Amino acid sequence: MATKTKKLAQVNEFTMGIYILPSYEESKLKQVYYALQEVCGESCEAKTGKKWKKAEWDEFKAKL
Repeated sequence: MATKTKKLAQVNEFTMGIYILPSYEESKLKQVYYALQEVCGESCEAKTGKKWKKAEWDEFKAKL
């Protein structure tokens, strides 16, 4: 007796939906961005002697 086989659907971005992973370059760019943010914050902390805050980082980016 022959058995029926199910046809598999091709996996693409519509199938994966929200579970799509970013490209390698995009994920590395994010890591570099946050590393620079941390280094800049630590540098500003050392220069000013006060704690670096996220709001200050947003102000700093706006000035650039």
